[in-house]
Amino acid sequence: MRPTRLQSLAILTGLTTLPSTFAWGAAGHEIVATLAQIYTQPDVLDKICSILNAYTDLEDQIHEDEFSMTTTHKCHLASIATWADKLKYRMRWSAPLHYVNAVGDHPSDICVFPGPEGWSGKPNINVLGGIYNTSNILLEYAQGEDERVMDVGLAQEALKFIVHFIGDMHMPLHLVGRDKGGNGVEVCWEGRRRKFHSVWDNYIVAKAIRDTGNNYSRPLPGGYEPVERHLRGAIYDPYIRRIIWEGVEGRWVEDLDGWLDCPKVDEDARKEAVKKGVFATLGNVFLPGWLTNWGTAETTVTDTDAICPYHWAKPIHALNCELLWPKEMDEPFSGTSAHRRPRCKRWSEEEQREVVDIDEEPPYELDNPDYMTPIQERMLLEQFLAQGGTILSYLSHLITKHDSSFFKETIMPIHGLKSLGKVNPPHFNIENVIRPNILSLHPYRCARDDYSEGILLDANENALGHSIPKPTSSSNTEEGLTADLVDTLDLDLHRYPDPSHPKIKSRIAALRGLPSTEYVFLGVGSDEVIDLLMRVCVVPGKEKIVITPPTYGMYAVCAQVNDVGVVKVPLELSNVNGEGGDQGRFSVRVDEVLETTAADSNIKLIFLCSPGNPTSTLISLTSIHTICSSPTFKGILVVDEAYIDFASSSSSSKPVSAVSLIQDYSNLVVLQTLSKSFGLAAIRLGIALAQPPLIQILSNTKAPYNISTPTAHLALTALSPTSITGMQNKVMNLVKNRSSLLDRLFNSEGTKYNLGKPIGAGDGNFIMVPVLSKDGSGKKDNERAQRVYKVLAEENGLVVRFRGNEVGCEACLRITVGTEEEIEEVVERMGKVFKYY
Repeated sequence: MRPTRLQSLAILTGLTTLPSTFAWGAAGHEIVATLAQIYTQPDVLDKICSILNAYTDLEDQIHEDEFSMTTTHKCHLASIATWADKLKYRMRWSAPLHYVNAVGDHPSDICVFPGPEGWSGKPNINVLGGIYNTSNILLEYAQGEDERVMDVGLAQEALKFIVHFIGDMHMPLHLVGRDKGGNGVEVCWEGRRRKFHSVWDNYIVAKAIRDTGNNYSRPLPGGYEPVERHLRGAIYDPYIRRIIWEGVEGRWVEDLDGWLDCPKVDEDARKEAVKKGVFATLGNVFLPGWLTNWGTAETTVTDTDAICPYHWAKPIHALNCELLWPKEMDEPFSGTSAHRRPRCKRWSEEEQREVVDIDEEPPYELDNPDYMTPIQERMLLEQFLAQGGTILSYLSHLITKHDSSFFKETIMPIHGLKSLGKVNPPHFNIENVIRPNILSLHPYRCARDDYSEGILLDANENALGHSIPKPTSSSNTEEGLTADLVDTLDLDLHRYPDPSHPKIKSRIAALRGLPSTEYVFLGVGSDEVIDLLMRVCVVPGKEKIVITPPTYGMYAVCAQVNDVGVVKVPLELSNVNGEGGDQGRFSVRVDEVLETTAADSNIKLIFLCSPGNPTSTLISLTSIHTICSSPTFKGILVVDEAYIDFASSSSSSKPVSAVSLIQDYSNLVVLQTLSKSFGLAAIRLGIALAQPPLIQILSNTKAPYNISTPTAHLALTALSPTSITGMQNKVMNLVKNRSSLLDRLFNSEGTKYNLGKPIGAGDGNFIMVPVLSKDGSGKKDNERAQRVYKVLAEENGLVVRFRGNEVGCEACLRITVGTEEEIEEVVERMGKVFKYY
């Protein structure tokens, strides 16, 4: 793997120029900012950039790296990460805001944060206070930005400061009171005298960048586009990849929430401390209102329940005593015991003793195994940088979305879906089918996910209830009927609905013979599920689906909406002329479908309608098995069974639904609905049945409250044992009526000579029949069929569906099976129309 030109130059020079150009100063601060940007959602980043670009177009230009996906960014947080350092010498008042020192703090023997004497300097004029203050400025601006346009300059500078302050807080020596954070202690680093503080600020980061393996010089494998999108082609890009791969995605994956947690704060006590505090002024402050009343040194006023810099910094400070400030530096030194102290690299023992003669004590070499090995093994430097990036991104989401739980529940980390049990077929890998940005999602956490009982004041609902008046008397008006319905159902319409509906899922799983609710997803009709499958699986503008016309039209419509390609493999129609008295039947060209998918790796979904619409033909389970098990198809097969209950009422004891194959195939999804057999088209409840990993992905991606309370109430009732029995009885009656409709149409004098044999197998709640030419030739007549369709609807009040433009459906009318009375009307009215048209 060959390094880039910039990396090669760095290796040749030993990165000797890096500290002056990149320091926790620059490299460390820019790494923190880049990590934050990687984990910041696009809409949040847009709001942040609108603040930074208020007066100028802040375009980030940086050296182009061979492997960088994006080299020019509109607004990159890294480009402002060192702004506060560059100006602090001009803005002397801001210098104390870069660190915090506790009086009496003297690692490695004494660690206080703070001790009885509190913080040095003016109360809370330190990095903790700086983070608290700037975050509150940004919160106030975000909450009232429409009315406070003139304050965008204040928000802009507060944002530049907080990006830097978060980095400072995660550099351990910025939290140490001893010797000005180590600035007064001289050590050796790689054979040269350095300030202890400078080693941690600059050189230790440079070493980590230099020592990063070549395996991180290329993009991370699969699913990490958000990482590459925000890298800047900088020399530290490989190091960022390592931090994410080995740290955020590896050893810290279970610790991320803990990094962000804030303890419960007694807010009244905190506010009282602020009132009693000292008003601090620092001279010529160019940020009006930037400094506020603070509490006393004995009181921590910087932390709230959501933003807690003191709580975040405390465990970092503790590491100074535990490890980062070597105990050996404080041990008495004598010339006879020089061997106990690591020599400066490249110094001979004689040179070391000469220094002893002059300086009384030689500098301690930090770059030695005893010091560096535990730091490297625990990845402490990387952890500090990752924690800074995580907290900065968290604050960005909190400031713009005003929700302290949002980031923790939905953003971190970018991760692959964990496997659940054995995968069949073996060649199927769900991570290769699902779009990478979808794999990284955690579900949006709703208010009702945590608590659903008690005094609910957590979701900003209208506590006074819905606005529909209670019924005062019987009324046939629309308002009166609605009031009666709401009152009868006793629905809490002012409350958000249950986001997951486990009771409904449990009843569906039991009805369809599946092990648990983990196999069930609910959507707003099947159309939402179809759209969702395309959004989670198919990359717009690149990848494709397969459909088998004639089929349900929404597959192609959803594909066009999502900018997804459509490949058509038409169904095969046999016995098209009804020879031998059999109607024409459709079947899937399985070999052609698999040849198509084998030839195009961009095909991610196959949609089969079974029983078909408009074909009313059941797809054989053998065909479904063959496609799912074929190693040439790496995607997902979607079988749409909206009409399955009309087919399953046949006398055959063998299963006809593809649900019977779900536990066998990880790449199979079966769609069902309450619209057809249950007769609940108005409530819009669609169902997806699949193995748990795919169901979880759909659940992660859906809108949080997609199924309304009235829909859920009616669905739960429809899935009760009594209602299911009623549904099954109605299906039996409709199947009976289907036979009656066919019999009447083909035995009535008015219709039998005008209609050809029905197309399809008759497995739905409809039939499809071709209209023949009036001249008695027996040929299908598409123009006549369309004319009959319009006359029936416009002059006779009978609405059927013209399907003559579909593949294999020339001159066909699709007629839904109605009641016995409606069947009489169909035969009579069609006979009259055929007489004249």
